[in-house]
Amino acid sequence: MRLALLRHGRAEDREMWIGRDLLRPLTTDGANRCRRLCTSYRRFCEVDQIWSSPATRARQTANIAAEVWRVPVREFPCLGPDPIDPGEIIDELVPLGARSPLIVGHEPNLSELADHLGGGCLVLRKGGLAMLDGELHAHGMRLHALLAPRHLFSALAVSSPGPLR
Repeated sequence: MRLALLRHGRAEDREMWIGRDLLRPLTTDGANRCRRLCTSYRRFCEVDQIWSSPATRARQTANIAAEVWRVPVREFPCLGPDPIDPGEIIDELVPLGARSPLIVGHEPNLSELADHLGGGCLVLRKGGLAMLDGELHAHGMRLHALLAPRHLFSALAVSSPGPLR
């Protein structure tokens, strides 16, 4: 199995947001960046299902990813922004039988899940993507790739000098 972990895009400022944090949406810029990132990530990452946190900002990110990869989104409360138990998440997701799922969620939850699966200690920036390979159980996976938005945007900004001769 190849598992991808995607942190939601830039959301409205937590301190300025009036209302429940679960309802805090992506900013317009966050949604636009997310679309560009997902379009770029698609070149590196195969996805057959998207599993999302129910938080608005994560669900919006998942919906953008679903449009890019043309796959369905399923929402799971266990992927929400509250503290997680990685073992419980694995128990809930293993029976789904996906080959290459994308989980859209929050920090530090995604990093804790990656560490539990054996992917090591990492921190995902907003819009960052980690890809793990292996079996979906404790210490059954290894980190395959870690893509940070700033590196990807920097690479996209560099103009190509043309084909090599």
